[in-house]
This record gives sequence, structure tokens and C-alpha cells, in this order.
Amino acid sequence: MRQIRLYVGKALRLFFNRFLVFSVLVLTTNVMYAQTTVRGKVTDNTGLGIIGASVVVKGTSHGTVTNFNGEYVLSVNPTNATLVVSYVGFKSQEFALNGRTVANFVLSEDAELLDEVVVVGYGTQKKVNVTGSIASVDAKAFTDKGAVSNPLQTLQGQIAGMTVSRSSSSAPGREGWSFNIRGNASINNTSTLVLIDGVPAGINDINPDDIQSMDVLKDGAAAIYGSRAAGGVILITTKRGKAQKPKVTYRGNVDYKMSRSQYEWMSMSQWAHYVEETSANDNNIDGSTFLGAHGAFPYNMLHAMKTMDPRYINTVQNYREMGGTTSGINDIGFMDYDLAKATWGNYINHSHSIQVAGGSETATYNLSLGYMHNGSPLKWGDDESKRYNVRLNTDFKINKWLDIAANMAYERRNTVYPSLRPSEINGNPPGSPLQTKTGQAYGWANNTNAPMRALLGGSTFRNVNSFTINLQPTVRLSKNLNFIGQIAFNPWDTFDKNYENRIQWYDYNDVPYATQISPSTNWMRRDAKTVLKENYQGYFEYKNTIASDHALAVMLGASYEKERAESFGVRSNSLSTSDIHSVASTLTDASTVTPTDAISVWALGSYFSRINYGYQDKYLIEVLGRYDGSSRFLEGYRWKPFYGTSIGWRMSEETWLKDAVVFDNLKIRASYGEAGNQNGIGIYDGYALINKNVSSGVTHNFPIFGPDATSGATVTQTLTQANVVALDRTWEVIKTTNIGIDFAVLNNRLSGSLDYFWKLNDGMLVSVVYPTVYGATAPSTNSGEMQVQGWEIAFNWRDRIDQFHYYLGFNLSDNRNKLTKMENATVKNTNAITNTLLDYQTGTFWGLGWEKLIETQEELDAYKEMLANADGTKLPSYTTVNIGDAKYRDLDGDGDVDYDDRKLLGDNSLRYNFSFNAGGEYKGFDVSVVLQGVGKSTIVRNSDNAISAPGRNTYQNQGATWWGRTWSTIGENQAYANATFDYFGVQTTPVFQAVNKDPMAVPRWSKTQHNYNWLYSDAWYRTQNGAYMRLKNLTVGYTLPKSMTQRLSVEKLRLNFTGTDLFEITRTEDGWDPENTSQDPFGGTIGSVAYPFARSFAVGVDITF
Repeated sequence: MRQIRLYVGKALRLFFNRFLVFSVLVLTTNVMYAQTTVRGKVTDNTGLGIIGASVVVKGTSHGTVTNFNGEYVLSVNPTNATLVVSYVGFKSQEFALNGRTVANFVLSEDAELLDEVVVVGYGTQKKVNVTGSIASVDAKAFTDKGAVSNPLQTLQGQIAGMTVSRSSSSAPGREGWSFNIRGNASINNTSTLVLIDGVPAGINDINPDDIQSMDVLKDGAAAIYGSRAAGGVILITTKRGKAQKPKVTYRGNVDYKMSRSQYEWMSMSQWAHYVEETSANDNNIDGSTFLGAHGAFPYNMLHAMKTMDPRYINTVQNYREMGGTTSGINDIGFMDYDLAKATWGNYINHSHSIQVAGGSETATYNLSLGYMHNGSPLKWGDDESKRYNVRLNTDFKINKWLDIAANMAYERRNTVYPSLRPSEINGNPPGSPLQTKTGQAYGWANNTNAPMRALLGGSTFRNVNSFTINLQPTVRLSKNLNFIGQIAFNPWDTFDKNYENRIQWYDYNDVPYATQISPSTNWMRRDAKTVLKENYQGYFEYKNTIASDHALAVMLGASYEKERAESFGVRSNSLSTSDIHSVASTLTDASTVTPTDAISVWALGSYFSRINYGYQDKYLIEVLGRYDGSSRFLEGYRWKPFYGTSIGWRMSEETWLKDAVVFDNLKIRASYGEAGNQNGIGIYDGYALINKNVSSGVTHNFPIFGPDATSGATVTQTLTQANVVALDRTWEVIKTTNIGIDFAVLNNRLSGSLDYFWKLNDGMLVSVVYPTVYGATAPSTNSGEMQVQGWEIAFNWRDRIDQFHYYLGFNLSDNRNKLTKMENATVKNTNAITNTLLDYQTGTFWGLGWEKLIETQEELDAYKEMLANADGTKLPSYTTVNIGDAKYRDLDGDGDVDYDDRKLLGDNSLRYNFSFNAGGEYKGFDVSVVLQGVGKSTIVRNSDNAISAPGRNTYQNQGATWWGRTWSTIGENQAYANATFDYFGVQTTPVFQAVNKDPMAVPRWSKTQHNYNWLYSDAWYRTQNGAYMRLKNLTVGYTLPKSMTQRLSVEKLRLNFTGTDLFEITRTEDGWDPENTSQDPFGGTIGSVAYPFARSFAVGVDITF
């Protein structure tokens, strides 16, 4: 029995143990694999469900989003997980479940977003309460975009209504950046006022890495700046320090630029065909047969080039031995190379910026140092630009009632480029070498080559130094009243040195050409200018909220600005040697030394005020005024009032609209403002000037009365009045009206604005025409009128999907001006841009209607009769028009064709500016894309441009743009095709380019008919559509996790790649970049416009310690 009990006990214990183990396993398994369902709702402070809010288990990627009612359902494990709820525009919340299965959230709006401020004239305002049209961009727009030489480089397409353009992307320091806000309301231009921390400056006077924010005043809000705000105002705020431990940030970028040729020269073979056919078309052939000499080129030379005869390719031959007879030519080249590639290449830009920021509760600082080097695509000569920046911003809390902000900045820019343009049309024929056997400058006949001119022709140096000190005290007079002052000094100077050398040119065997030394003289010039700008201002600022519903802000102040400039220059001609660049080394007498000296002073005094009132943050009104006095005008006309007003209605704050649950923000605003423009006024236009006249026409080296300084002879002299002073002339006043809407829906994910505006300048300064017998320059008077109308739209979407944050943005704008009143503005220019014409946009092109090319003799005879019988001004070379030439339309129906048949071809404005922005962030990775473009633009090049309009010269190279698309019939002429010629002892049949009798082709090559065929017209090859879309910027970055950077004692480390101008869609036909809209694409500062646009590939690093 006892054994039985022992056995049973043992069995029960074993069972219990086994059961216990099994139970533990079961329970453990259930804990490991059980999923708890959590439900809840996410609402805002009003109880409204938030759609699309993110609900995520903390520390994981597991989560969901709320539905249309703000509800969610989420399976979580374990039950003590923590949920993180977030939504754009609201503060994120965390909630520990601790076994609970229901979790509701009430999100509050992010105060930082509600309190987001924008900088306005003399102060700041909450963005939601702004009643004017103001656009803002933050620091992210200027950083991590590669090596940025100018802030405008990153602003292109970013701000609706702000048109940013450039004439070149690669001429270092001479990129030709320009911008315009909402069109031009004056023929005198309405420049934009730029202020950096309240001090007038240029937009390129700052390192882009120093910019914290940029606010653009586009409408009547700009009137607070009065006489210089006609073109809008840009307010730049620089970065400042915070109360924190010192942080050191380094940003560096290395930018590899790949030159993208804007144009293509003819190859040696193409050019030989061109010379042959042009000579044949113009009957300009020596000898009795076609197979004789074509100008200076014997036919066998051309044949060797056309066929790329391997016996001669990449050699230079004796001109006489090749059958040449023209005097002054020693050799002829057959070098096979691409002139554009020989001139331009790839290059590197790099930029570096160091920022040290920190401080305490009573003193903060931000010190930045920047350096940038811009290389050049030009392979010949000195060509580069360097920029050095130092900026120190400090803030001191002296006591409870006094703060002082002290800003100091220094900038130095050094630029050097060739004095002789490297981009002009190559004078030597294709095949000519650039250098002789020993590296001397190669010339051919009386022609030279541009790369050697750039290398040996001298250099132009420009050094600019600018220092700014800006003190801004803030005095708290009471709880609601402050006084803000500013004292700023900006001394800056420029020093220019440029010299031009005479170049000895040689044949290939280093024999100098006795008559070929160009330029004809060498010279040296030095110029120095020093400027001191002074700026003093102070204003009182009162802000108070009365009875919680009435917000009142009053600002009242005054300012005084003065500028004094002194400049001195001297030029010396005929230097004794090109090796000593001194104005004292002239070979001739002192008369070749020309000094200049000038001093100018101007001042501007102002009083200004602004009043803002808001009721319950729903009904908003702003009234502002300014009273400016300028030294440019005579007493009695110096002072002018300017004013503006704006109203806003935040409809989204109305109870009846809140209940509709549609708009998170809806504001209707309207503004009117009057701003001044004095661009048409010189500093001393209010004073009568005297001309000193001498019989020889030379004014220097002669006293007012007395003998000639050099010969002692008495010279007859007279004094005459140079100009007439208009006593009542005053400011141009541009009156701007704006209506706009700001909105946000879908819990602030979608936001945007729409604006319509119009401007009126009814006192525009224009010249008055007097009879020539009057003898003096007539003054400009306030007798012109111009109007501008335009619109802008901007949309932004910002959201997140789980941990992926993303944004989308789009803006589109357009404006047009019209000249409505101006004396003698009734002439439509012939073959030139018409800048002023009543009832039209400025900068219009007028030309003939192109029909096709003339195809038959019968058609030619009838057309020539129409040309000969013209009653108006006849077209050039109309008597020698032939088959293959352009045929223009009789647009006025009078039976003939002349200049009376012109039509509007378009204008040079950039219409429908647009951009698309997109970007996102995910687990440290970030990407951003900017597409930018122009929807409409008209481009008409000058007809003397050998790239766009080849055919003027058979010695110089020509553009290959229209090769294969030009009318050509030489190949079907049986007299030529069946002939043979002696090709160095072998009877040879000539070769011709393919026949092209397409009536829609480019006209035949002809020097005689070049001006006729390339008249301004609507021909597809003459007037081009300059619309384009370009991938402006692509940036991909990665920020290392803190777990990695902490091991390196680094707070932040970001690596990035940036591509700029990576591709474009364009309809331009002539090979130039669509952004190069210049009529003279070889123009600019020493040919800077012709520098090739480049694609950019940059790598960068952003590291904070």
C-alpha cells in the first residue's frame, strides 16, 4: 500500500511538473505571438477628425494612417508599446499604451507654424496676418546646391513673379545674372532695392551660405521704401548665433563643369563646300570656268579639303605650291580639328564655408568665412574669379531695456579675363593651325585667330573690396514700445587694370608677317574708385493687443543716406614694350596719356510710417507712407510723398466657414501702393553744364582761353550750354494694385496663392525732341506713360507617408507691359529691335512675312516685279534676287513687297515663367528636384552673326547650324558635274554637296544676297521660339545616423551630390542655349555671352562639430 502511494505521488509530481512546464510554454507562446488591437481617433482642438495623421509604434516602422473621420485601427505587440502620432502643421504626441486598447489623441497646432513671421519693411509680421504680396525663401534654398557663385543661381524659378535670367553660365565673374520682379514699368528700368540686414547692397554682395531668409516685397508693401521701390524690394536676413555651446560647421563643394557647346563651326570639308557654292551663287569666280580660283582658294585646295585627302590632312602646305596666287599668303592649313573644342573645355569650381556660432543668454555670435573659386572653360589666357567673405554677427543684451546687434562683413572679389575676346568669329579659314611650329601666333593673310588673341592680347584685372559695419540698437522704452536704430557704413573700392598687347603674327614656318601686327597699338589703363556709403535710421515701434480682439501696431521713423564717390583713371597708348605694363612707358609724348578724374555726391532723406490694425485676427488693414527728398532734384522739387494701403479678410476664421470644415486658411487681400523711380535722373541733371569747344574738336590740353598747349598757336574757343534743365522734373511714380488669395486645405497639406496685379507709370521720364538748331541736349520730362498687367499662381503640397516626408510645389507667372504715351515712339525699326513703340510691349521685333524660297524662273520674274514696283522703302539687293532666295509676302495687299509689309514677330520678354519643385526625406536620405522654364519668348539674332546667319564672308569660318538644311543646286549643274580638272596632275571630277531644293529650307549661300535673305522675318530659321524647360537642379543627400556620428564626435554629417542644368527641352534652332536670348550672341563683357553653358556635377559635405 505504501508503495502504491509512493508510486501515485511520484506520478502526480511528474504530471504536475510536466503540466507546469507545458503551461509556462503555452503562456510564453501566447505572450510572444498575441496581437493586441488598438483603436482610437485623432482630432484637432475643435474636435474635428484629422485625415491622414500618422500613427506609428515608436522605434519601428509599423504603423497606419487615420481615415476620413480621423479614426485608426492598429495591431500592436507588446501591449506596453508607445504610439507616436504626427501630422503636418501639428505638434507630435507620444502615448504609452500600458495594456490599453483605446487611445484617442487631440493634436494642437504647431505654434511655430502659426507664429511664422516674414520680414517686412522696418520690422516683421506674422505670415498669416500679412496683407501684401510677399514671398519668402529660407536658408535651404541656398545651401547644398553645389558651388553657388550668386544667390540668383538658386532662385531661378523659385519665386512666382521674379524672373531670373543669365546670358552665360561659365564666364567667371561675368555670368550676366539679372532679375526682374513683376515686369518693367519704365523705359528707364525699375531696379529692385536689395537690403542686407537693413543696409542697401547688391544681391551678389553676400556669400549664399550666410543667408538665413530672403523676403520679396512685390506689391504696395514695397512703398514703405518710397523712391527706390518701383521694382520691388528684397530683404535679406543673415544668420545669427544662439545661446548654445560653440558649434563649428563646414560646408564644401567641388563642382565639375562640362562645357556644352552653344554652337558648332563648319568642318574643313563643309566650309570648302560653302566657299565653292557661295562663289558660284555670286558669280565670284576667277578665270573663265567654274573650276578656277574661288577668291584666294585654287580649286584643288578646296577639293583636297572637301574630300579630306589623306595626303594633306593634318599638314600645312606651301600656298604657292598648292597653286595659290594671292599675294600676302604664305601657306594653307589642312588641320582637322574642332575649333570649339580647341577653344573651350571642362573645368572645376569649388567653394568652402566655415561657420562658428554660439553664445550665452546675454551675448551670441555667428562668424562665417567663405571662399569660392570659379574656373573657366576657356583654354587660353588668364580667366578666373575668386571671392573671399568674412561676416561676424553679434548680439548683446546689455540690460533689461537695451540690446545691440553689431554686424561686420568684408568681401573681396578678384577677377581676371582676356582683354581680347576669345569668342569672336575665327578670322582664319578652317584647317588653319592656331600656332606655328614653335608655338608662335599663327596668322593667315590679314586674318588672325581668336584663341591666340585671348592668350597673347593682354588681360583685364578687377579687384573689389567692400567692408560693412552695421550697428542696430534696440531700446525697450516700455512693454509695448521699442526704438530701433541703425548706423551703417559701407566703404568699398574697385581697382581695375587692363592692358592690350600688340601681337606679331607668323606663318607656319615662323616667318613674321611684316604688315600683320594687331591690334594696331598697345595700351595700358588703370582705374581706381573709392566709395563711402553712410546710412542712418531710427524708428519707433508700438505693438499692443487691446481687449484681446484689437491688435494694433504703429511704426514711425526717419532715415538719411549719403554716398560719396571718387574715381581716377589714366590711359597710356603706344607703350614702349608689352612686357612693362605701366602708363609711364609710352613711346610718344604726353598727349597719349589720358587722365580722368571725377567726384560725385548724392543724398536721400526720408520719413516713413506704418499702421497695422487687426480685429480678432480676421479683419486686417495696413496703411503706410513715406516722404523722400533727393539731392538729384532742384529745391522745390526734391520731396515727394509715397504711400500704400492694404486690407485682408481671413475668412477661415469666420465661424460659418469653420463649420464647413473645408479651409484651414483662407485669406482675401488687396493692396495699392505708390513707389518711386529715379533711374532716369542723373546725379547732377538739375544743373546746367558747359561745353568747351575748340576749332580742332579736341577739348583736352587747352585752357579756356589762350594758346595751344603744344604748339603755342592761338586756338579759337567757344563756350556753349551742353544741356537744358527742366525745373519741374520729378520722380517717376509707379502705382501698383494687387488682388490676391491665400489658402490652405486638407489639414494644411495643400496651400497656395493667386495674385493679379496691374501697374501704372503716368509720369515716366522720357526725352523731348527739339529741333537740331537748338544746339543743346533736351531734358527728360515726366511726359510718358506705361502700364503693366500680370498674374501669379503658386501651389504647395506637403505631407508624409509613414517615415517618408515629401513635398511638391509649382508656380507660374506672367506679365506684359505696354507703352501708352511717349513722344515720337511711332517708328518700327528695320532689322533691329524696337524698344519703344506706342501701344506695344517694349522690346518688339518687326519683320516681313516669309512665304518660302523661290523655286522657278517664272516665280522669280513675277516676284522681282513686285519688288521693283514697291511704293515704300525697297528691300535691299532686290534687283539681284534669284532662285533659292527668300520670298516675302505682300501683307498689306497693295500688290508689291516692301518694308510696309512688316508684321509683329514677337518681343524679347520672358513669358510664362514656371517651375516645379519636389523633394522628400526618408531615414537620412533626402532628394530635391527643380524643373524651371519659360513658356514663351521670341529670339531674333543679328544678321552679322556667322553662327546663326552664315554667308557674309568666304574667308572666315561659319556656323554649321544649317548644314544640310540649306538650298543647294550646284550638284545638279551638268556643266560643273561633267567637268574635270587637273588635281595635281590627275584629271579629277569635282564633288558637290547633296542637292536640296526644299522650298522650306534655309536660303542659298550668297554674300550678295545675305542682307536680303536674313532680313527680320517670321521665317522658321530667322525668328525662334525661345521657350524651354530645364532640369535646373537635382540634389541627393544622406545624413549619417547619430549613432555613427557620435562615435566620431560629430553632431551632423551630410554628404550630397548636386547636378545643375542636366538637360533641357528647347525649340531654339540655331545651336545657342535657349537662355542666351541676346541678339549678339558674341557680345557681353569681352565676349562673355558666347561662353558655353555648362552641365554641373558637384559633390559636397556638410559637417557640424
